[in-house]
Amino acid sequence: MLHLEHTDAYSSHPVHIEMEEFSDVQFKERAVIEYLTAEKVPPFEIQRRMQAVYGDRCVDVSTIRRWVRRFKDGELGFKNKTPIF
Repeated sequence: MLHLEHTDAYSSHPVHIEMEEFSDVQFKERAVIEYLTAEKVPPFEIQRRMQAVYGDRCVDVSTIRRWVRRFKDGELGFKNKTPIF
């Protein structure tokens, strides 16, 4: 298990995170990207927020852009459960 610490955007207090297996992280990243896409958050902001949590292990902005485009096109989503990894 990977242990991370970061400062939350809304607080100056460190937040401790324990990261699960890699596949769990991928699932969570996908969920975050899908949710923030639905909230109309631009890809660069999604990447900034995710990097604050996942650090250097965060997917790059070009990958996020590709997933955002696929979510918007209806190609991906939890409803159709199309794998993206």
